Amino acid sequence: MGAGAVVGELGLYLGCPASASVVADRPSTLYHLSRDAFTQLEQTDPEVATALHKGMVRLVGARLANHNKTLHALLEQGFLGSSL
Repeated sequence: MGAGAVVGELGLYLGCPASASVVADRPSTLYHLSRDAFTQLEQTDPEVATALHKGMVRLVGARLANHNKTLHALLEQGFLGSSL
């Protein structure tokens, strides 16, 4: 992952701990959005919250499409069983 990467977004939406850990290999600035702050943003600035939701939908959708493409390629190459 590189600059501007978003991690842990599913945990925020699903209310569960993040399923990944992150280690930076250079000095970095990181931002954390707590569930409470997220809820407060939805209440105090719904337009910004909506823009954030739309961005997260695009991000998660792109990741899902990429994973599906990878799974399809692995299936075609015979690396996965045909039960998918």
